[in-house]
Amino acid sequence: MLHLIATGRAAELGRVRTATLSIAVHAGLVLAAISSRSSLPARTAHAFGAIAPLERVRFMVAPRPAAENRPSVLKPKRAAAPAASPVGPMPALSLSIPTADLDSASGIDKLDLTTKVADTADFKPQTLAEVIGASLVSRRSSAPPADGVYHADAVDRIVTPFADNPKPVYPRSMESAGIEADFTVMFVVDSTGRVDAGTLEVPRNVHRLFADAVRYALSRSRYLPAQLGGRPVRQLVAQEFVFRMPR
Repeated sequence: MLHLIATGRAAELGRVRTATLSIAVHAGLVLAAISSRSSLPARTAHAFGAIAPLERVRFMVAPRPAAENRPSVLKPKRAAAPAASPVGPMPALSLSIPTADLDSASGIDKLDLTTKVADTADFKPQTLAEVIGASLVSRRSSAPPADGVYHADAVDRIVTPFADNPKPVYPRSMESAGIEADFTVMFVVDSTGRVDAGTLEVPRNVHRLFADAVRYALSRSRYLPAQLGGRPVRQLVAQEFVFRMPR
C-alpha cells in the first residue's frame, strides 16, 4: 500500500515537472519571437537608412464666391444703326465749262495735234565736256577782244612753255643777303610763241634785281602759242617765279 502511494506521488510529481518545463520553454520561445520582431525595424533602419514617415495630404475645395462677389464680364455693345437722315438725296451737280470759239471769235487757227511737240534729243543728258564745249563755242562766236589778246578760258589750246626754257638766275647780292622773293608776272605770248616784252608786268614791291632776272629769262623763253579755231592767237599768261635760298 505504501509502495503504491509512493509510486503514484512520484509519477504525479514527474508530470508536474514536465508540464512546468514545457510551459517555461514555450514562454521563452514566445518572448524570443517578440523580441526579434521588435528589433527588426531598428536593424533594417540601421542598414538601409531612416525611412521618412508618411504624410497625409488633405485636399480642400475653396467655396464658390457669392453671386454679388463674382467678377462681371463686360460684353461689347453693338453699335446702334445710324438713324435715317432726314435730308433727302443730294441732287446731281451739272458743271458747264465755257469754251471759246477759236475759229471765229478770237481768230486763232485750230490747233494741229499731229505736229511734233518734243523730241527725245531734247531730253538727252549732256556730259560736262559737252557743256564746256558749248560755252566755249558761244564765246568763240563772239567778236574777238579789241586788243587781240585772249584769256586762257577762251581758246582751244592754251600756251605751253618749252621744257628747256632758261630759269632766272638768283642775284648774287640778294643771295648773299639772304633775301628771298615769290611773285607772279603777267605777260602776253604772241602768235609766234614769243613773249611780248612791252606787255610784261612785274609787281611794284619786287626788288629790281629780281625783276631784271625774270625779264632776261623770259626774253629767251619760247612757248607753243595758243590756238583758236585752228589758228595761233595771242594769249595773256600769268606765271609765278620763286627765289628761295637752299636749305
